[in-house]
Order: sequence, then structure tokens, then C-alpha cells
Amino acid sequence: MNTIIHEYETIFVMRPELPTDEKTRLAEKLTGVISKGEGAVLISEEWGKKRLAYPIKKHNHGDYTYVNYLGPANLPLELERNIRLEDNLIRFLTVTLERNVDPEERQVIAEERQRKRAEKAEIDRAEEEERMAARTARNERREAAAA
Repeated sequence: MNTIIHEYETIFVMRPELPTDEKTRLAEKLTGVISKGEGAVLISEEWGKKRLAYPIKKHNHGDYTYVNYLGPANLPLELERNIRLEDNLIRFLTVTLERNVDPEERQVIAEERQRKRAEKAEIDRAEEEERMAARTARNERREAAAA
């Protein structure tokens, strides 16, 4: 009998002051829960430190991680149980993206999404460098004019 596979995404927020090795350990532990639960991680991204909309457990910032994965219906429950056991995780959200999916097709779609995200990130990085160079040039012209 074939298991019905669904696509999910979970975003979890870690305490911002955690050392890098602890953040890595937590991310590996949670992706391990997915693997043990007959799931497959499609995309795992560290989004970095961001300001929270409101303080959570006396924190104004959090370190965000995004995981897109496939698995049976009981997998998000097990993942969330493990998240609740971790004191260093301050918030999480799991969303069901699609039900009864073809794993190979979803893998191809995820790879394409990740490729587009990487391209956009590179464009954003180049635009930021251009803005910084223009700002530096403006400041140098102002300083030269003032001197």
C-alpha cells in the first residue's frame, strides 16, 4: 500500500543570541525528524536575524529558518512535538501547501523555486552594492566640496 504524501512548509524562530553551532544543531535535529518520519526535505534556508512584529519571551529579534518538505500526514505533528521540546525555539508555523502530491514532481518544482530565489538574491546583492557605491561617491563629492 502506498503512503499518501503531502507538501508542507515550516518556519521556526530561534533565540537570536544562540551560537552558530547551536543553530546548526537545531536545524539538523529538525531535518532529521523529517527524515526519520519518512519525509524528504525539499528546501532548507536560513533567513537570518529579523525583527519580530512584537516581543516574544522578551526577545525583539529572532533567527528564522524555513523548511519545505514532503511527508505523510502525521509528520508535521511529530516535527512540532520536537519543536515544543526545544527551549531555544521561540515560535514556529507549519502550513500544508499541497495534499496527495507526486514527490518527483514536487522535487523538480522546489529546485526551480530555489534556483529563482538564488538568482533574485544575487540581483538584490548587486543592486545593494551599486547603492552603496553611489552613496560613497556622493559622500566623497560632498566632502570635496566642503573642503
